[in-house]
Amino acid sequence: MPLRARTMVELREEVVSRVVAGLRITEVADMYGLSRPTVYEWVKRYEADGVDGLEDRSRAPKHSPSRTDEAIKAMLISERTKWGFGSKAILQRLQEQHPEIDWPARSTVDGIFKNAGLTQRRRKRERKRITPFVRPYEAKKPGQLLTVDFKGQFLLKNGKLCYPLTLMDRVSRYLIECEALSSTHLEPAWAVIERALREWGLPDAVQSDNGPPFGANGYGRLSTISVRLMKLGILPVFSRPGKPQDNGAHERMHRVMNAATIPPERNHRRQKERFDVFRYTYNHERPHEGIGMSRPARLWRGGRRPFPDRIEEFRYKRWFEVLKVGHSGMLKWNKQQIFISHALAAEQIGLEPVDANRWNAYFGPFYLGQLDTQAGLLI
Repeated sequence: MPLRARTMVELREEVVSRVVAGLRITEVADMYGLSRPTVYEWVKRYEADGVDGLEDRSRAPKHSPSRTDEAIKAMLISERTKWGFGSKAILQRLQEQHPEIDWPARSTVDGIFKNAGLTQRRRKRERKRITPFVRPYEAKKPGQLLTVDFKGQFLLKNGKLCYPLTLMDRVSRYLIECEALSSTHLEPAWAVIERALREWGLPDAVQSDNGPPFGANGYGRLSTISVRLMKLGILPVFSRPGKPQDNGAHERMHRVMNAATIPPERNHRRQKERFDVFRYTYNHERPHEGIGMSRPARLWRGGRRPFPDRIEEFRYKRWFEVLKVGHSGMLKWNKQQIFISHALAAEQIGLEPVDANRWNAYFGPFYLGQLDTQAGLLI
């Protein structure tokens, strides 16, 4: 049975009661997503006139045709207070629950939230200019492209650092994993990714930023995780350095997650429990503008291929020259050593002849670049 929506008067009484009970105005404002001046004003009205001072004070004409019904306004504010969603998502939810009601325009709802002190200005992010590195991949269906990233680390109440690792489907926006790790080290991160791939199946590609453990500074940005994905037939895709908009949907999810999961919990286990609650809400409850105000769980069906029982070695066409990369990432060619990648150490690559001094280099079906044996470079 749905909860009864709180009126504005009830909201004011609840907020003021917490201040009277001894909480600081700043704490109460953060708790309810209100501005501090709004809480100050309500407390001031209570101190002057008691509970009667918290009654609505309309400045509009009594019979204004543009006035939003107070019951509808209270339902909107209650939904905003409960979920913290934007006006478009809240309207979608309420229209589904109460199609018989003539809901106000989104601009009116934004005004209601602003007047109630339920909105905050977003600071503009400064972006650095860095030479772009582009490996574009356009996904059109759920399960084609997953995005992975570490959200910025933060201190738990026990003084230990938490590194949230998130894995999301690009098209459906389904948040597959949200794990509270104690570091950004390779093996814990890969364990989370592999667990998700085994449970849901394999995508065509996985996109990440260029930092460890997903990317590296060497040629092609290839890391150990990149190579493990390639051995599963998954293309690693990298955002341009310093360009978070290349993975904009993932960045937006992180902003929502940050707002929903602070302040931090006392340890990693409790923080993971909080992440699990957020993940369920994000996937099942929150309408998303990027998917036509649908919800991720309605679109997500998993990857396009099952996780293999056995990972086979790549086979190359008979006219390819097949060579093994040394443990230092170097390829021995006649009497010279050509650096390929540390991540490909001990792996076999295939070389397809172009002319006497140039070869197209592949790792399985994935093109690595062109090997110039005369210059001793992979370009």
